[in-house]
Amino acid sequence: MVRGLPAMGRLVELTRARAEAALGSAPDAAHLAFEFEELRARAGRLRRDFAAAGELRTAFAEVFSALGFAPEETFGDRRALRIVPPGPRRTEGALRSLPPHRDSWGSNLAAQINWWAPVYRLEAANTLLLYPDYWSKPIANSTSRWSLEELYAARQRGEAYPRLPVAEEEPAAAALPCTIAPGDLLCFSGAQLHASALGSSGRTRISFETRTVSLPDLRAGRGAPNVDGHPGLAAYRWFTRLTDDAGLQSVIGEGGTDLPEGGRT
Repeated sequence: MVRGLPAMGRLVELTRARAEAALGSAPDAAHLAFEFEELRARAGRLRRDFAAAGELRTAFAEVFSALGFAPEETFGDRRALRIVPPGPRRTEGALRSLPPHRDSWGSNLAAQINWWAPVYRLEAANTLLLYPDYWSKPIANSTSRWSLEELYAARQRGEAYPRLPVAEEEPAAAALPCTIAPGDLLCFSGAQLHASALGSSGRTRISFETRTVSLPDLRAGRGAPNVDGHPGLAAYRWFTRLTDDAGLQSVIGEGGTDLPEGGRT
């Protein structure tokens, strides 16, 4: 976890300004201020604005520069804002909460790093959960029946398809709730099992996240172990270079042909 980074403070301030313009002066109480369909519509517009805003793209790049990353060798996924109301798990896109999963099940990139941060104060009942015991312990999951190629194809056809592979059993080990403060930044491997907390906190969780891949890590074959995922297509096309938006797929070559055997999928 990173604390006290001025660039993170600026990123949180920019995000709060957008959240309050869209959801009112208390976005973490938005579930009380709006009917569900209105909240979903507002959350969808806010999420699209967050992902597209040039000043937020610059603010994210400043965070990684302050952390010492070489921007010309660092590739980032889309910048995502999450608005998760309290209560049971939801599947609606703009307000969905996620069941236990590893990001690497979908991306098939062992070198992927996740970055996550709250925008407003969190409690254990409305935060991100990590399952440290499952770093080396397998869990039943849907990766053998999920395909990135089929996800792309289904979207082209306008058909429904699961957004990501998920665990098919409840984790037996205790979860670690990440109740970090706004301005703090959590970093964890894409192979770490994690989920959205479900509870009656009475607060809507507003947080943002992104994922990065380091080109030197890919080329050296460095990455987390795959303890339970069914191998599939690597999602190189999700990532673009921080400096000029060059696609990772084009930089490494189709199918990862520019990588050592350990870095291909």
